[in-house]
Amino acid sequence: MVWSYLSIDSLGRLYGTTAEGGDLKGCDAPYGCGVVFQLAPEANGKWREKVLHASHLPKHNNLEALAVDGSGNVYVTSAQGGTDDDGAVFELTATTHGDWNVTSLHSFNDKDGNDPNDLFFGSDGNLYGTTGAGGAYDSGTLFELTP
Repeated sequence: MVWSYLSIDSLGRLYGTTAEGGDLKGCDAPYGCGVVFQLAPEANGKWREKVLHASHLPKHNNLEALAVDGSGNVYVTSAQGGTDDDGAVFELTATTHGDWNVTSLHSFNDKDGNDPNDLFFGSDGNLYGTTGAGGAYDSGTLFELTP
């Protein structure tokens, strides 16, 4: 697996993405579409791993950047997938049962960017990021999303 990005929350839990792994059958066989994981520190000094989301086609493939908000919601970019296969941004929110719901926030369409590869929160609480391609000159874009 390739680890792409890491983020940390206020409780010291690490969150990360992999560009591969997860659904090995329907996604870039034999490599997979990627996973979002959490590493939580335990009292004995060890870390507990939990897979929050295993990506699958056609929605999200090749996971990249992520950001965690103050409520523990995780926002993730996928370099491929979305409506036009130009990448997407999605949100993971924890349920009371320990599962995670996936909500698509934006699908890129090449005009507004392609291959989102960065994601962060601004001081206004909005999500900002960059794409590696697409836009007016196919050189990438800077985007803003209101969660």
